[in-house]
Amino acid sequence: MKKIKLSGIKNIIFDLGGVIIHLNEPRTHAALAEFAGISTADFQKRIQENLPLFHDFERGHISNEDFLGGLRELTGNQDVTDSQLTEAWNAMLMELPESNIDMLKKLAGEYRLFMFSNTNDIHIQEVHKRIKAVSGLPDFTPVFEKVYYSQQVGERKPDTAAFRLVLEEQGLKPAETLFIDDNPSNIKSAAGLGIQTLHYPINTLLEDGLNGTTER
Repeated sequence: MKKIKLSGIKNIIFDLGGVIIHLNEPRTHAALAEFAGISTADFQKRIQENLPLFHDFERGHISNEDFLGGLRELTGNQDVTDSQLTEAWNAMLMELPESNIDMLKKLAGEYRLFMFSNTNDIHIQEVHKRIKAVSGLPDFTPVFEKVYYSQQVGERKPDTAAFRLVLEEQGLKPAETLFIDDNPSNIKSAAGLGIQTLHYPINTLLEDGLNGTTER
């Protein structure tokens, strides 16, 4: 991971999954594959062949019910309940370290903090339960100036429109803004707009992953 000198940085935009909350997508793939009666690798192929379902859900174009119905169709198992599918969909969400929240609180005293996450209502509900359990906070609004969830704003990374939305709405200058994400495609897109970037090592504690990056 390259180290970023934060001289001149005034704003930081964080990703959520893999950065703030730990993420393990194969857990969800394995759970859904079990419903389908096929291997995880074969189910992952089905996901790749049906990406519009997932992207439409992240953009808020379809409801929770329609998405769960789409997952059911992918499994080919009509006996799977919405509750079972929801549990499987949330299986990828792992630990939300309390120390990550503490680090964000510290950074909020020095920088304007924002979050942009490609996510969906089912995950948002579960993540908010996690943050309340570990910190007592109802959601992320006490530590971020504004939280941008793709499903709520209708844009998703790595589309440049997603980054432009945050920059323009908040009046941020790209050169003064650091974007932190574990996904190389998202990093590349943000860098193309002149935003400073940090390709984050997935599921690393913030106090470790940002080591050496918070020195001005």
